[in-house]
Amino acid sequence: MRTATPEFAEELTRRDRTHLARVNVLYGGEVVAAGLRVNTGVVDNNRARSPRGHLNLTLAEPTLLPTPTSGVLSPLGYEIQVYCGAEIRGLQASVAYSGVLTDDQWVPLTDGSGRYILVPGGGAVFVAGAPDTEELLSLGVFPLQTAQVGIETLLTTVRAVDRTQWLIDDKLEADLAWPEPTGGDLETHVQRLIRTCPALSDPEVCAFRFSGLSHTPPVLVFPQDTPKWDIIERMVQSVGYEAYFDGTGDFVWQPVPDINSEPQFDIRTGVGGTITGGSIMLDREPAANKIIAVGGSSTETAVYRAEAIDDDPLSPTRYGGRFGRKQRTIRSSAYMSNAQAQEAADAELRNNLGLAYAYDLSAVPDPRIEPGDVGRISVGRMDISLERIIVDSVSYDLSPEAAMTVTARSRPEGNS
Repeated sequence: MRTATPEFAEELTRRDRTHLARVNVLYGGEVVAAGLRVNTGVVDNNRARSPRGHLNLTLAEPTLLPTPTSGVLSPLGYEIQVYCGAEIRGLQASVAYSGVLTDDQWVPLTDGSGRYILVPGGGAVFVAGAPDTEELLSLGVFPLQTAQVGIETLLTTVRAVDRTQWLIDDKLEADLAWPEPTGGDLETHVQRLIRTCPALSDPEVCAFRFSGLSHTPPVLVFPQDTPKWDIIERMVQSVGYEAYFDGTGDFVWQPVPDINSEPQFDIRTGVGGTITGGSIMLDREPAANKIIAVGGSSTETAVYRAEAIDDDPLSPTRYGGRFGRKQRTIRSSAYMSNAQAQEAADAELRNNLGLAYAYDLSAVPDPRIEPGDVGRISVGRMDISLERIIVDSVSYDLSPEAAMTVTARSRPEGNS
């Protein structure tokens, strides 16, 4: 979950809040155009899709029209960074005219929001107040893919994809054999591969955030013309992790999030709530309660195998319970041991737990929320209270009538 101030969270609950969207253009990581005028726009982030981040944006910038050879809105290596946030209202200037008397002495006192202070001996200190401020959180960095200009309106509509696209476009120019002679674990091999992509070669432009365990690189040969992102996807899935580019454009490699982890946010209907509509669906199709992982390197005769089973007695989708048995098999030539196959099976099961409820929610835009975040939901009219959910996708509307669409799943506990 992206970090914001407590004042930001409070502002989201206000009916008269001011929604903000900011769009900058980057080249080589540097801002070359700031504060572009947004007509309409949507940022989509979806864990089930690769790349997970997509941007569709219409800009009112008649002096920045793209051409085949130039222009900051041309798909010539430029990137768009999108921010979403709110205006945080400041303190109004005020002065105190009365105070509290304790044991015949004046004591320092504020009105609870810091607007004035009564001083010992009587009197008051005038507080000049604080100005309104803006708090913006980055939703992503998106290399431009297409740009279209309306002949009559001169509105420019662009389509962009997150930085995964750089690694999809950049293919191997010769066969690549792993492990490499320079050595290192799997994560080190992945880092070296990303740095061979010119757009991501500079640590100042794209940082790495690796977390979790280190892994042994597989004994594999990747043929010429293989997209570098295909290699990374195969590797991250083989160890039960996930990889993506986050809201600041940095590369993230981490364990698959677990719906049973500590909730990071609450979202609810009613007074002070941020849910404005939506629906709840029950869908059996995506569910699986047993994952079988099987595979191994083509250079070895060993076949590695592991299973992960939903065996929680309280789970409504427990394997062998009233839900029945629903298996799914995943295969990879990158498994180097049974233990690694087990990691992959466990991660795939975590990605399928919680499909008893599927939420499709409309809400006040909250740019703190990202796919993979775990929170709690309360829907008063359906008697759902603080039910744990995991976010699968988030869509942010950048227009003045902004809204946020969230798809999430929960795993309500009960007897199977």
